[in-house]
Parts: sequence; structure tokens; C-alpha cells
Amino acid sequence: MFDILILEDSIETKNALETIIKTCTLDARVFFATNLKQAEELLDEQDFCLFFLDVNLDRSNIEDASGIQFAKLLRKRSQYEFTPIVFITSMMELELMSYRETQCYRYITKPYQAPQITEIVEKVINNRKKKEHPQVIIKKDGINYSLNLDEIIYVEAMPRGIIIHLLDESLEVKYLSIKQLLEKISSKDFIQCHRMYVVNVNYIDYVDYVNRVIKMKEHYGVVDIGVTYKADVRRVVHG
Repeated sequence: MFDILILEDSIETKNALETIIKTCTLDARVFFATNLKQAEELLDEQDFCLFFLDVNLDRSNIEDASGIQFAKLLRKRSQYEFTPIVFITSMMELELMSYRETQCYRYITKPYQAPQITEIVEKVINNRKKKEHPQVIIKKDGINYSLNLDEIIYVEAMPRGIIIHLLDESLEVKYLSIKQLLEKISSKDFIQCHRMYVVNVNYIDYVDYVNRVIKMKEHYGVVDIGVTYKADVRRVVHG
């Protein structure tokens, strides 16, 4: 789940934003604060990926800019140094200052349109998913495929290409070598155990060094260990 914080003194505005967020994704949890104290307390309890902030949280004071103050506090925390901040406010005159002093992602003046919010939420969550699940782009038959690295079990060389064994299928890719794939992946989770094989260490069940084979978890089979790769496998698997 992806946590989003709304700092807004208007319940109506908060409810409207929450409805839009829930409509465009089921992967988000929305948290709500009406003042700085509540917002700061939530920072110690959750890990937020996106902030929607009102600038003025005190309607009795037209010069109040508590939302910007909170954004500056966020930027002082390394955890939120680059987290997207979106201001939603009726105060048009503070837009330049908001970008300059808080490096906000967007500054939206009321009234806003639902697609503006939807676009932001979808982009932020999709980007966060990509970071949490690193991918590799593979070209097959002129089409680019984006594969999640954590779904690759092992890779097998074949004449003039490779076979990528995934969780639910195997993908034959011509004119791509194991060496070229490893350069694309550049991940410590993958190790070459044979001139014909690369395995994802997260799917190793156990290693039989006597018979020089790796038993993969569940039903994903057995992979050979080459003589010259035995020491590398032992070093990676056993530290």
C-alpha cells in the first residue's frame, strides 16, 4: 500500500480529494491532518509517498502559510527530501515562492479538476512501484517487454539467444547473450553459476556442491554449476 497525507482544514476539500484518490487506485491509504501538530505526528507513524497540502490552514489569518511551513519541514528530513508535494490552495500569489523554497511537484489553485489529481496520483504510485520492483527492458520480435527482476527465476543460454524462466512462463529471446543480459540487469541478486545459466539467488532452495547443482524453490527445477563458477556460487550464497 502507498500512504498519502492530506493537510487541509476543510473537511469538504479533504473528502473530495480522498474520493478522487480512491477512485483512481486501490493501492493507496489516505491520512488526514487539519493542522501542523497532527501532520508532524503522522510523519512519525507512516511512510508517505505523496503530500497534498493546503497553504492556509487558519482562515482567520489571510497571511497564514502553514502549508509552506510544513513543506519546508519535510524537505529537512532526508526521508522526504524528494517526495512529491502538491499544494492545493486558493492563494495564487504564493506559487513562485512554493516552487523556489520547497521544490514542490505541483501548485494547483482552486477550483481544480479531478483529472489533475488523478494524473498526479497515478504517476507517483507508478514511479514508486518501479523503484520497489526493478525492471529490465527486453526486446523480442521488435517489441520491448518490461520484466520485473523479482519474477525472473533463472536464465538459460540457447543457440543464438537465451531463455528467461519467469514465475509463470518462459520467454525465448534471440540474439541476446547471458553476458549482455547481466549488463542490463546489474543486480547482486543474479549470479552466473555456469556458462549456460544465471540464477536469481532469491529462488535458490539449496546448493549441492558435490553433484554441482542448484535446486530451485518449488517446481522450478535444477540448474547445473560449472566447475569454474563453484567458488563464486559459494561466496554469494553463503557470504
